[in-house]
Amino acid sequence: MLPPKITNIYFVVGYFGSGKSEFCVNFAIAKHFDYLCDLDVVNPYFRSRQAIDVLTKHHIKVVSSIEEHTRYLDMPLLSEEIFDLYRNNSKVIYDLGGSSIGSKLIKQFEEYEQNPYTLLFIINVFRPETNSANKIIAEMQNIEKSSGLKITGLINNSNLLTQTTEVDLAYGQSIIREVITTTKIPLLYTSYTNDLKTHQKWDGEVIILNKHLAKHT
Repeated sequence: MLPPKITNIYFVVGYFGSGKSEFCVNFAIAKHFDYLCDLDVVNPYFRSRQAIDVLTKHHIKVVSSIEEHTRYLDMPLLSEEIFDLYRNNSKVIYDLGGSSIGSKLIKQFEEYEQNPYTLLFIINVFRPETNSANKIIAEMQNIEKSSGLKITGLINNSNLLTQTTEVDLAYGQSIIREVITTTKIPLLYTSYTNDLKTHQKWDGEVIILNKHLAKHT
């Protein structure tokens, strides 16, 4: 498999509870991003902005999602700083809200000149909404339709919280391989928490997750 395309701009989307925000925080640290933009206006409890202290220690600036007076609109208006980072091709990762509801926010980038981007779809096959290849593909199509952008890579973050085993992660990998056969979208990253001890070779680049948020999200 070819290595991931190198871009400065990353969007991460996925169904609720797939581990998106925890991945974004750890990925931003591992890849030395300059900014993390928390665009999750769907889940008010577990957001990447909770890790602002550890991100600041790694010289990563956290940018909040929306203007306060537009927080409860159907498609909240993003602060201008978020668009500036996009237009300037800054090294930034955007943490989107769950499912197609959260990814609607990306449509607001369409009016600006397009920079090369990576749009990652994170998958936990132990969520009932993404527990089969057909359901995963349907959710990916919903997100692409609502966002106006194409998914360019997949993340295997299949887990059962603290009960996760190698077998669980391998099961997730097998289902995602079915998705790849149909969509031709590559699995770029496999992520799991640092308490899972494994020596198995996994598809894509491995991202070890330290638990920076209040719970695994």
